[in-house]
Amino acid sequence: MKWVPDFFPFYAPTVNSYKRFVSGSWAPTRLTWSIDNRTASFRVVGHGSSLRIEFRVPGADANPYLAFAAALASGLDGIQNKIEPPPMATGNSYDTGAGDDGPTVPRDLAEAAARFKASDFVAAALGKDVQAHYVRFFENEAQAYAAAVTADLMPRVAAFNTENAADGGAGGASSSAADASGGGSGKRGRKGILSKVDVSRFQSSTKIEALMEELHNMRENDA
Repeated sequence: MKWVPDFFPFYAPTVNSYKRFVSGSWAPTRLTWSIDNRTASFRVVGHGSSLRIEFRVPGADANPYLAFAAALASGLDGIQNKIEPPPMATGNSYDTGAGDDGPTVPRDLAEAAARFKASDFVAAALGKDVQAHYVRFFENEAQAYAAAVTADLMPRVAAFNTENAADGGAGGASSSAADASGGGSGKRGRKGILSKVDVSRFQSSTKIEALMEELHNMRENDA
């Protein structure tokens, strides 16, 4: 349990992995342990020869080899150094203020990658070269996600620009209003232009440049 935050990218390796860590999803949001409790990260379940610990953090998208390597390294360190677990969670681990709250899981891949990168334990368990390799991979994934304009944002961008043009926008209230209505210098304003763009064609693309180029060309043609 101590080293779960350090190895978290091995258990949740993609940007989408973190969407499952929400209250009520049966995926843990806090690092706790309990007996037959599906809201905890570590669930002790079974009796006699079937007694076992269920580790509920890794998702179906985790690489099993990396997840097992992280879990085994962490567990062996706990045995060798006689690390005691925190007190058992006795209630719903999604609830806060119960007195047995554990630390929260990372919010996203960027946060998890930063902890992984700074971990001396990860460096000792994997070697610095291996750690650096996966740091580059996870950081690149997080940065690519942060820079992407997703398909669901495209109609929102268009709607925002349309409303902005109708309200005056950056070009001034009088000129934008005139342009939007077809008046002024004869140039069509942003509202008029956007009404002629089939935004749905851009919803499957993450490249906003294509939309911006089309709008620019339409402005040039109307000049």
